Amino acid sequence: MAHKGEVKVIVTTVIIDPSILGGLVVEFGQKVFDMSIKTRAKQMENFLREPINFGSLK
Repeated sequence: MAHKGEVKVIVTTVIIDPSILGGLVVEFGQKVFDMSIKTRAKQMENFLREPINFGSLK
């Protein structure tokens, strides 16, 4: 299964963190997959705060 990028998990720990506002954060080893609403909202906020280059809209 590892050759397909899949591994079996023996032990899992579920932690409820209301600060992520919804979604899911998966950590294993040194990898983190953050699919939380909190992170998505922060990314959107950063995107909306970036200046618009109107010269590229022609």
